[in-house]
Amino acid sequence: METSSEIVMDWVHYLGYECYRMNGEMFEQLDKSISINSNNEIEFFIDGVIQEREYYSIWFRRWSDYQSMENISELCEQNKVGQSLSRILLGCFAQNSTSIEDFVLDNFKAKKFLTTKSQKNVNKITVLIEAKKCGLNVPSFLLTTRKDELLKYIKVEKKVVVKELEGQFTFQKNNKRYLCYVDYLDSEKLKAIPEIFMLSFFQRYIEKIYEIRAFILNGKIYSMAIFSQADPMTKIDFRRYNNLKPNKKVPYKLPDSVEKKN
Repeated sequence: METSSEIVMDWVHYLGYECYRMNGEMFEQLDKSISINSNNEIEFFIDGVIQEREYYSIWFRRWSDYQSMENISELCEQNKVGQSLSRILLGCFAQNSTSIEDFVLDNFKAKKFLTTKSQKNVNKITVLIEAKKCGLNVPSFLLTTRKDELLKYIKVEKKVVVKELEGQFTFQKNNKRYLCYVDYLDSEKLKAIPEIFMLSFFQRYIEKIYEIRAFILNGKIYSMAIFSQADPMTKIDFRRYNNLKPNKKVPYKLPDSVEKKN
């Protein structure tokens, strides 16, 4: 289960309110249905139980990590389905899941809606460009499919990392979960990169004293400083959590000159 959502739910209960969690996976399982009744009302059934659609407030955290896609992939392997057909089946499943997500979110009602589906996927490149327009210092980046272009970029910037463009890709195989992280491109990794590769996002590596994560809620900025630099395990990407020795995290106040750029 997603830990951040669990913590928020604990606080909601502590403050004396009721809340209900609905996961996108519920709509990927077999025992579900969506129908229109005799009064032209849309009804959602999960495990045979009709779901409420009207709430005082809804927080859209995220939809699904699409673990069902891994089940489909394993079924394809077990039944010796070719790679080409497997990709088609997975693509169809992803399209169906997106369609269900859009439909469900369009038909749930609330007086207050925190995060809409249009806000769920923030484009990293657009954010960087907008941040630069606001006068913030933004590290250079390169989006390319060519190793020669990457080598030119590294020659200029010296230290470079590779990142995902959207979120954090995860997948499950043989009961193990795998995640993709930001990674530093050293000489050994560069040797393994072919001359032409999938379109990838590279960015100048920034040596940091600590890193700041911030979000905006109702126009107010909330920031936290994470002291991840001293630990080799979290130095490049703090999401490589060191559970034996967690990074120190403290509330942080951004300078007014930065907050006013919001």
